[in-house]
Amino acid sequence: MKSLDWRARKCARICDLPDEVGRKEYWIIDRFRHQMTVVRRKGKKFVDVVIREKDVYTTPLLPGFELPLKMLLAVADALARAASDDNDVD
Repeated sequence: MKSLDWRARKCARICDLPDEVGRKEYWIIDRFRHQMTVVRRKGKKFVDVVIREKDVYTTPLLPGFELPLKMLLAVADALARAASDDNDVD
């Protein structure tokens, strides 16, 4: 497990919800680094797990759910390119 970088820590502060909400995990997707950080509760603490682009993420919180990160990142990149192309049109 790897410690959160400054972007992830900033997002973690933004995503910070009171413990009463009972969140079990949350995801920070970094399309520039082509990875996702899963912040998961382990006892009273949270630990982070880095999911690489080639991985398919599954979680026991959503039985049967699979997130192929490569596909999600490809869509994000395509949307960013399309937005950039729209801004380049005069």
